[in-house]
Amino acid sequence: MRNRPIVSLFSLLLTLVASHARADPVLINFETGTIGAPIDSFYAAQGITFLNAEFASLGNFAPPSRIGFAGINGPGPTSPIIISFATPATLVRVTGIDLRHQGLLLTGHAADGTSLGSSGSLGGDPFGLPITFALVLGTPAISSVEVFQPQNALGTAGGALFDDLVVDTATGLFPTPEPGTSMLFATGLSWLVFSRFKRDSESNNT
Repeated sequence: MRNRPIVSLFSLLLTLVASHARADPVLINFETGTIGAPIDSFYAAQGITFLNAEFASLGNFAPPSRIGFAGINGPGPTSPIIISFATPATLVRVTGIDLRHQGLLLTGHAADGTSLGSSGSLGGDPFGLPITFALVLGTPAISSVEVFQPQNALGTAGGALFDDLVVDTATGLFPTPEPGTSMLFATGLSWLVFSRFKRDSESNNT
């Protein structure tokens, strides 16, 4: 029981490390928007901005979803919806419905414009049903994504609806501390344990 303060302190340190290991993913369900209004910087407080996107009615989605988003133009290959992130992400996930057999694609880009891969469907299957697709990386590198219909060559609006955007910046691992920080932590913890044991030994000998 005499070592309880050491155990408690060590548990506290582990708790603090775990609490900073990752932030919760950002989920946007678009329910607070106004149908027909451009999204633009509506979610800038969460570090997310939109280009060529507006709030849209989700009559094709099951309740409780009422409002999602759609392209103001398209979205086609030359007129995609562009979603940008203030902090590079490791995961971007969205749910969409293809209403015109034109497919649904999500393509990620790094800050320098390098393509990081795509997710979704090139064709029209499944048609008229919500599908969820995601781009996932091992390290935070996704600075923006383009969401569009690859077969919508004319960029005609109204061919797709989207909802429930999820953005995650976590790698799943706590960042490795600098060597000096690790040594300082280890030295401090060792000194604490030694001091406690020394005090207990002196108490037992008296």
